[in-house]
Amino acid sequence: MPNYQSSVTQKKAIIHKEIDIEFYVSITEVPEAWDKLVVDSKNLFLSRDYLELVEEYPPQGISGHFLIIYRDREPIGIAYCQYLRFSFKNSFRPDGKPDGSGSKWQNNLRDWSFWLGDLYGFRLLICGSVFLTGEHGFYFKRDAVGEKEQYDLIDRGMRLLAKGLPNRANLYIVKDLSQKRPGSHDFYAGKGYGIIPWLQPSMKLEFRPEWQSFEDYLGAMSSKYRTRAKRARKKGKALQRRELFVEEIEDRSAELYDLYLAVADSVDFNIAFLHKEYFFRFKCKFPDRFRIYGYFLDDQLVGFFTTFQNETEMEAHFLGFQNKVNPSHQLYLNILYDIIALGFESGVSRIDFARTALEIKSSVGAVPVSLDTFARHTSGVMNGLLKRGLRRTGFELDWVQRHPF
Repeated sequence: MPNYQSSVTQKKAIIHKEIDIEFYVSITEVPEAWDKLVVDSKNLFLSRDYLELVEEYPPQGISGHFLIIYRDREPIGIAYCQYLRFSFKNSFRPDGKPDGSGSKWQNNLRDWSFWLGDLYGFRLLICGSVFLTGEHGFYFKRDAVGEKEQYDLIDRGMRLLAKGLPNRANLYIVKDLSQKRPGSHDFYAGKGYGIIPWLQPSMKLEFRPEWQSFEDYLGAMSSKYRTRAKRARKKGKALQRRELFVEEIEDRSAELYDLYLAVADSVDFNIAFLHKEYFFRFKCKFPDRFRIYGYFLDDQLVGFFTTFQNETEMEAHFLGFQNKVNPSHQLYLNILYDIIALGFESGVSRIDFARTALEIKSSVGAVPVSLDTFARHTSGVMNGLLKRGLRRTGFELDWVQRHPF
C-alpha cells in the first residue's frame, strides 16, 4: 500500500502523491466523474438524482458530503458521507419505554451512553446513509483498488473531510459492510475502530428460479405457513389496497407522514426522521422506481408501504400504519405479502426487507444477512471508553428464525 503524504490545495482537493481525494459539500458541485462510476456501480442510492432529492429535502440535522477518489486524475472511487449531531438520549428508546424497562443490553447501552455520549457529545461522520440498509456508502472501480486499500482510502478521506467541517466530527462510522468482504475486521480493528454490536441484520428474500409467480411462492411453503398466509389474507380482506400516484400522494402527504411517524416513533432506536415531503417528492422524481401502496378502511387511509427498485433488487422502504388496525386485519403481515407479490410483478430477483421485525419477516421467507458497522472516536481516551462500552452492552438477538419453506 502506498505511503501517502497529504496536503490541501485551494480547491480543497486532498493530494496523496498519485492519489487525489476531492471533497464537495453539495451534489450540485460534484463533477461528472461521479456519474460515470455510479453507472458502473448500478446503485440507485449513489445516483445524482437520488442524492439531489435527499439534499433538497434532508432529514432534520443531517448534511451530505461527497468524495471522489482519483489515481493519476482517473476517477477510481466515490463515497457518500452524512454528518450529524447525535444524542443517544434523544434517539434510543428501550422497548419504547423511557423508564428503562427494556432488555438488559438496552438498559446497559442507555445507561452507558447517557453519561458518555450525552456528556461529551457525538458529532458523527458516517460513510453511508442512516436511512438505508446495505452497502450504499461507497463504490470503487472494479480491479482498480484492492479491498484493503479501499478501506484505507475511506478512512483517510473521512479523517481529512472531518478536519474541514465547521464543527469537526469526532466519531467516524463506516456503515453496513458485507461480511463477505475479506479483511475488513482486521483493517478497522488495526485502525482503532470497534464494531457496533446491536445493529440487527438485514432480512432478504431470494426468489428461487422455480418461482414464477406469487402462487408459486405460496406453493413452496409448508402447509403450516401456507395456512397462516391464507388466514392473514382472509383477515385483511376488508382492506382496500391500491397504488397511490403523485396527485393523491400530494393530497395525503400529512396522513402518510403521520402514519410513518406512528411506526418510526415506536422503534427502539431512531437516529433521525424523514422530511415531511419525502414521499411526494420521491414519487415525482422516480415515478416508476418508487412506488407507494395505500390501505383503506371505509375510505380512511390506515396504512401504506413504499418500495424502491434498485436494478434486480427491490428495497422495502418506509411504511406506516395505525397500530389499532394491525391486529384485527393482520395489516403488517399483509404488507409483507403484498411487497413480495409486487416483487414478482416487477421482475426482481430478491427483496431487501431491511432491519427490524426479524421474526415476522423470517416467517415470509426472508433470511438474516449480517452487516458490519465500525465506529472510532477521534480522542484516544474516548475511543477506549467507546469500544469498552460497545463490548459491555451484553447484546443478544432475541428472536426465533422461522423456516416457512
